[in-house]
Amino acid sequence: MPLSAPTAPRAHLHTRVIHCEGFQREDGLFDVEAHLTDVKTTPVSLSERGRLEVGDPVHDMWLRITVNTSMEILAAEAVIDKSPFQTCPGIAQAYQKLVGLTIGPGFHRKTRELFSKTNGCTHLLELITPLATTTFQLLYGGGPLSERARAAYSVDNPPPMLNSCWGYRADGPVTQRVAPMFYTGE
Repeated sequence: MPLSAPTAPRAHLHTRVIHCEGFQREDGLFDVEAHLTDVKTTPVSLSERGRLEVGDPVHDMWLRITVNTSMEILAAEAVIDKSPFQTCPGIAQAYQKLVGLTIGPGFHRKTRELFSKTNGCTHLLELITPLATTTFQLLYGGGPLSERARAAYSVDNPPPMLNSCWGYRADGPVTQRVAPMFYTGE
C-alpha cells in the first residue's frame, strides 16, 4: 500500500536513489554493492562544477564490500564518480578501514566513529546502513545461511536478529515461530 495522497500541491525538486545488490562469488565469498545518486529536477549551479542539467547527478557514489559467511568484511572499495567538490573523491580510500570489521552488534557505532565528520563522506557513511542490511538479507533472509543459522540456535547462540526490530521482538509471533526457545511472550 503506498503512502496516502499529499495534503497540498507540491513540486518534485530532488531524487535520491540508493540501490543495493548482493552477489555470491565463485570463491565462496559474497560481494555487496551500494550505489547512491542525487539528482535535481531543475538545472542547478555548483561553485566547482558549474551548471548541472536535469539528470546530471550532484552525487554519484559507490561502496562495495566483500564478506565471508561470518559477515567479516575482507575487502572494501569506495568510488566517488560525481560530487559537488573536486576534493571529495580523495576520501574514498578511507573506506578501507571497513576491512576487518564484522557486521553485527556495534557495527554502526564503529562506522560512525571511523567515518563521521572530516574522517569520511556523509553520503558514503549513509550507504553503510543499507549495505549492512543488504548483507544480512543476502546471507540470512532466505539466503544460503538461513537454514544453517536456524539449526544452530541454542541458549548460547540466539538469532542475531532477536530484539533488533518490532518484527523480531522476543515476545512476538515471529520469534515464537522461528526461534521458540527465545520466545518470552505469554
